[in-house]
Amino acid sequence: MTRAAPDWAEEWHMAVEEMLRYLSIARNGLAHGAVAVDGETLEQIGMFGKERGAGTVSAAAAIFLATRYTSQPLQGLLSAAFLRNTDSDTVASMTGALLGGLAGADWLGDLTRQIQDMEYLEEMADWLAVGDGPEAPSLRWEPSIRTSLYRRLEVSAPGDQMELPLFGEAQITRIDDYETKSKNNFIRSWSFKTELGQSLTVKRYDKGKEGAPRWQGRYPQQSNGIGGSESKEAMRAKAPVRRRVGLVREVNDLVLACRFYEQVVGLKRERSTQSTVSFGWLALELRPDVRAEQLSLPSAKELEESRQSIRIYVDAGDIARRHQEVIAFGLQAGSIEEAAGGNRFRCADPDGYVVEFRSHSGGTA
Repeated sequence: MTRAAPDWAEEWHMAVEEMLRYLSIARNGLAHGAVAVDGETLEQIGMFGKERGAGTVSAAAAIFLATRYTSQPLQGLLSAAFLRNTDSDTVASMTGALLGGLAGADWLGDLTRQIQDMEYLEEMADWLAVGDGPEAPSLRWEPSIRTSLYRRLEVSAPGDQMELPLFGEAQITRIDDYETKSKNNFIRSWSFKTELGQSLTVKRYDKGKEGAPRWQGRYPQQSNGIGGSESKEAMRAKAPVRRRVGLVREVNDLVLACRFYEQVVGLKRERSTQSTVSFGWLALELRPDVRAEQLSLPSAKELEESRQSIRIYVDAGDIARRHQEVIAFGLQAGSIEEAAGGNRFRCADPDGYVVEFRSHSGGTA
């Protein structure tokens, strides 16, 4: 600590003295009782000067307003929210939290039902109170993550499920296009609802190509953005039938099959529902009746002679590791053999479909 910030003790002492000074000003303002003038006290604290936005200033202002309006919490919240020329959103949030702690939540009345993601916020408050809740996965941000997200958005439509970085599984609830001043500029937003109940919006700008945005022809432009008047019913009626080309394989256990294709094969999930998971060119679909059309696991000879295999190219030095992972997964795998351009082996996936891993000196395909 001393090495990273040699003057931290002195700076901490200065911050404490500053906070005590602000609290003294707040106490003097409260001493006037009912005739206390909020604006004058907040100005002395520094809410409207060059210090506005500082943590000490915002905290002192919130403490003053929450104490001043303990008996009128709604009025106190409004006073904080409508402060002009200052960091009102921060101060209102802090004031509201303090007032909630002092007066409970009954004074909010029906307002709680109007707050976006209220159930999610209440659940998060419970997690914080008991020190428990879902942990956010670690993420090392790379530009490729954003690029991958944009590519998936370009081919998406309302109702699609999508795995979002950090936020997990989410469903697209609506797509909006916005009017721009130029015919060659396009703006679209995608609204999401996560499994935890949080609402998210991703907005993207695109210069377009030959007068059309990247997403034209997949889910066509709608006039339901700013300046648009088309109803949701009309949009749904005009929504095109979306046709996709790819390989679909029916599976008995969707969770187990996904584990194999994600963890062993290395595919990335693009969208999913309760009964289907799409990896782009490959989709897994839960069989409606597991008793029907169930495949038997192939014999060693059938494994090698099958003409229905999926071929997965991996780095030349990766073939042995993949072979060990397949065996560790508990699946049948043939031996590693020499093949044109590299080595290869075949295995059966959890539902008996044949997958061939083949080394490729040019990298993973």
